[in-house]
Amino acid sequence: MQAGPEAESRRCDIALVLALAAEMASLQAALNTHPEAAIVVMQSGPGADRAARTARQLVDQGARGLISWGLAGGLEPQLGPGSVLVPKRVIGPDGTVRSTDLRWQGRLVEVLGAEFEVHEGDLLGSLQVLESPRQKARLALACGGAAVDMESAAIGGVAVEASVPFVVLRVVADCLIDTLPRGVSDWVTPDGQTRLAPVLAALLRPSQWGPLARLATRYRAAHRTLDKLALKLVPAAFEYPPLNS
Repeated sequence: MQAGPEAESRRCDIALVLALAAEMASLQAALNTHPEAAIVVMQSGPGADRAARTARQLVDQGARGLISWGLAGGLEPQLGPGSVLVPKRVIGPDGTVRSTDLRWQGRLVEVLGAEFEVHEGDLLGSLQVLESPRQKARLALACGGAAVDMESAAIGGVAVEASVPFVVLRVVADCLIDTLPRGVSDWVTPDGQTRLAPVLAALLRPSQWGPLARLATRYRAAHRTLDKLALKLVPAAFEYPPLNS
């Protein structure tokens, strides 16, 4: 899925990669308000391989900067739902460390800091969704990161290969203490759409009502922050330095 003015034919400037349709919604709303924005958005579906393929496609189309956009799981106790992560580094599941573009990253922190709770700690990559606090704590202890996702490290790898600047904008949804429903990764199709059947099945189990209600509250907070970020950053082309010097 791709969005943006004349996205199919024109050379793109800033390209955002995201995994889920729910993460696309905030950007699409902002683009509807600011169709002139020099950005392209592509939904890859979840996981590193899909994110990397999408990032390479965008680079082949002429992207001059890549952004990993969406939600993340918090790994530090102080990171609540809605916390914004603009990391200086991403660390892949294999331990590979990649720096984001520090000029671009620093500009985003400066612009967002007055309005949002912004954190610059490392973002860790995982090959799977971390469903339990124990899994999250184990990863945090081993690698010392602030949050985790499955796509940013792969997008960063493509950026390094292509010699284009790269930054991450992620919002914490589930926190360190949260347990996700078992098999939650099956709630999403390979292209990032929500599967209704497993969601409805979980809702039919009374034992899940409390945890699901708590998670729904956290995700609503995270999506509100994504909406605000998109409305602030889309008109400014995400503060891409060559465009905003």
